Amino acid sequence: MGFFIVRPAGKLGEVNVSIYKNQAPIDPIAAIRIHRGEEPLPSVLTGIIHSGSKFTYDAMSTSTVFPYIFSEKVFETLTSAGASGFQRLPFSLDSGNGTIDSYCVLSITGRSASIDLSKTKLTYLDPKYKSGPRIPAFLGAFFPEDSWDKSDVFLAGDYKHVFVSEKAALALTKAKLKNLDIVKAEDMELILSGSEVLSTFGEKVHAELKNAGFIF
Repeated sequence: MGFFIVRPAGKLGEVNVSIYKNQAPIDPIAAIRIHRGEEPLPSVLTGIIHSGSKFTYDAMSTSTVFPYIFSEKVFETLTSAGASGFQRLPFSLDSGNGTIDSYCVLSITGRSASIDLSKTKLTYLDPKYKSGPRIPAFLGAFFPEDSWDKSDVFLAGDYKHVFVSEKAALALTKAKLKNLDIVKAEDMELILSGSEVLSTFGEKVHAELKNAGFIF
């Protein structure tokens, strides 16, 4: 059984959207709880577009990062494949030139246990700017498979990225969706905090990285 993570690809031109609930900017904590299926769902969420132009994208992030905004095509693809582990919440976008109602939010109800960092490998990401240091990261997002509730769309403990089953990943891939990354869980690069390096790899590796100029 293979697992995958789905996320917006973050391509140039992706819209910058603020989420509103009941005509007021949404509390970031409430946004996360909606993403995690832990908040009673309102009848609809709304969004105001600040910049960007690619309204044909099938996946977009927002000013609160989570939840993601997905096109109805994503929802229909998952539903047609018989995928489980999510609820659909309509999302209405105010573009300044009218309302766009072809998007939704998926509230994720599927679960597994948290990611097991001891099974990951230490790797380094290239800096965003040439003068910057390489960034230490974990390679691989693994969790105890026997903890998985068999939902096709799920979250691993407190980890916020969306996991999908092989069945769901295959359906999404075949749909040729725009701006949607589908990454094998073992290839996922997780940015490290200093405490995570220390607890997983020990004081020696932590000290070596700090001495080498890595920034956590």
